[in-house]
Amino acid sequence: MLRHCLSILFVPFYVVRFPDFFLGDQFTSHSQTILDLIHIVMNIAMRSFVSFHDAFASLSPSTLMAVHMVSLLLPQFIRMAQNLRRYHDTK
Repeated sequence: MLRHCLSILFVPFYVVRFPDFFLGDQFTSHSQTILDLIHIVMNIAMRSFVSFHDAFASLSPSTLMAVHMVSLLLPQFIRMAQNLRRYHDTK
């Protein structure tokens, strides 16, 4: 499973097989969940749960925008690259 998770990051360089395609589809479907997971991990790492302070809200607006854009657009980009690679392989 870990091998397939790593292979979807390097999708343009390798042939896309069914497990890779399936994981790309799952990551695309759960992009909002990935953003929530980043939020939770950041709060746990900064120990903000001790003082009931949201560490995610203390970031600058540009940093928040960058985190949102990367976490929401990266799965879509990976899925698009998988589709282009599959098209290239079948052509």
